[in-house]
Amino acid sequence: MQKTKLLELIAKHFMIDINRMDKAVILRKIVATVCSIISLKTRKETCNPRYVDDWSEEDFIIGHQDVVALILSECLGGKILYNQKYDYYWIKLTNGEYLHAMLFRLPSGSLLIADEELSLDEMITKNKDNVAERFNALKNKILEAFPNQ
Repeated sequence: MQKTKLLELIAKHFMIDINRMDKAVILRKIVATVCSIISLKTRKETCNPRYVDDWSEEDFIIGHQDVVALILSECLGGKILYNQKYDYYWIKLTNGEYLHAMLFRLPSGSLLIADEELSLDEMITKNKDNVAERFNALKNKILEAFPNQ
């Protein structure tokens, strides 16, 4: 697992040893951190512009799937997979495991097939829906959440 400043801050905050901790535990901690930052510190500024009208404080995760995938990719590595039909992002780790960062409402029995497989850099360069600016805004908010570390 690559060590990034973001991953190290989250690991330090939760007092976890990223070299010994089960990957599922690390994932839950990262997702919990990202969700709390989205719910408490962001509003529509990090939301996908196509979903801004659907975003609410009750359903704050709407429109953040792509930036959460980028955060996870930065922390854990791997490729970002995208399914256009469901506008759904997930991660394929370098060891072949798949991570679905959020429990998004997909229709029952949905079969996810990746239409695209992108690295973090490729997704940033492509900048669909201003993802680069939204990713940096969310990443900065996460880093700001750990000011003394």
